[in-house]
Amino acid sequence: DVRFCVFHQNTPKVISKMLDAIGGNVENMENKSRGDYAYTIIDATGTNADAEAKISEIDGIINNIPNTQVSLSMHLFRHVDCK
Repeated sequence: DVRFCVFHQNTPKVISKMLDAIGGNVENMENKSRGDYAYTIIDATGTNADAEAKISEIDGIINNIPNTQVSLSMHLFRHVDCK
């Protein structure tokens, strides 16, 4: 199980491109936007091995904020069963 947390521009087709890159079964998804920007959380299973790299290459994914020292990265969490 994987959770993708992605900051991106609020533009058409960005989410569909992320879902194509993930390629697995989306179990839950949350998206919040304000103006030109959005944050999406996607919980998925059976994802493509290179999903993170493919998502980071999508036009509109934000990796840093220009004219600042703020650097962002996509957060990827893998489920760990603690039994």
